[in-house]
Amino acid sequence: MTISDRRKGNITIVQISGQIKHGPTAERFAKHFDTLMERGERQFVFDMLEVPWMDTAGINATVSCFKHLRDRHKNGEIKLVLQGKSQELFVFYELNRIFKLYEDVESALAGFAPGD
Repeated sequence: MTISDRRKGNITIVQISGQIKHGPTAERFAKHFDTLMERGERQFVFDMLEVPWMDTAGINATVSCFKHLRDRHKNGEIKLVLQGKSQELFVFYELNRIFKLYEDVESALAGFAPGD
């Protein structure tokens, strides 16, 4: 799994490639996110288009990111860009109730209120 991030305005786009599963990949994902929050980031798009699959540890890591963000920044937000099996898992577990799911990064960025 590889993780990179870039900024567009006040929004941090975190691009994840590869499987997110139990063990080092889920832990690395969570640590990367914690580092971004320590820098004061609070608006995120997780670009997971190149994540073909994740197990429950990957889902838990994503939910944990959401919880940590809400604990630190009440107005923080994470939007997910997913397709295929990964998107199906989030819908199956009804996580689309807490995350807004998008099919591409540009749509996710447009989902933020102006000035975010």
